[in-house]
Amino acid sequence: MREMKTKSKGHFLAFVSFVVLAVLLLAVPETQAVDLTVIAAFSLTGKDAKQGGVEEAVTRKAVQYINANQLEFFRSNSTTLRVLSLDTESTVSGALSAVSTFPTGGLMVSGSNCAIVEAIAPIIEGLSIMHYTFCPSEALKVYPHLLQMIPSEREQGTALADLIHHFDWGVNVGVFSTSSAYGAEVLGQFISRADDIGLSVLSSQQFYPGTQELWQIM
Repeated sequence: MREMKTKSKGHFLAFVSFVVLAVLLLAVPETQAVDLTVIAAFSLTGKDAKQGGVEEAVTRKAVQYINANQLEFFRSNSTTLRVLSLDTESTVSGALSAVSTFPTGGLMVSGSNCAIVEAIAPIIEGLSIMHYTFCPSEALKVYPHLLQMIPSEREQGTALADLIHHFDWGVNVGVFSTSSAYGAEVLGQFISRADDIGLSVLSSQQFYPGTQELWQIM
């Protein structure tokens, strides 16, 4: 049985950000060799450092995987990705300072602090480079180069089900989620969408946030 564990926002961001970063590369022409810089602007210090650290680590992991495995689309050229991390220090002023030394070229990936994303969006837009963010900001409607990497919380369960279906990871699934309001909502979305697209949910289990011994309910 395939298992899809919906344990936390951090784990969901990790999963989806890898998929998105892989897809982003499809915009590069197949015959063109490119050294592409992924500029990662995350809160590595300050009050949001824990979440920012997860987002930065996931970005690096995705890039490492893509470089190591040379996705089929790029096997005919020497495309290489590299990550340049910028610390926004969990503040708007820190973010503005960090992007003031923004290098030429590449693409920007920013974190889930919407105040920071909205502050730096006009600067990145002025450089005419793509800016991908974890934040579901209203700025997405204003800046054409600003795109959201993940669905809103209202759509995350639906997106997970669609990913399983799209990549043909199987039709029989088991779902684990926290018993928090967030976990319950995502679980409900997933089950509803799974029924619509032909996935069979064989098991649905919830656990209290912070539970360590998940094997006891598996």
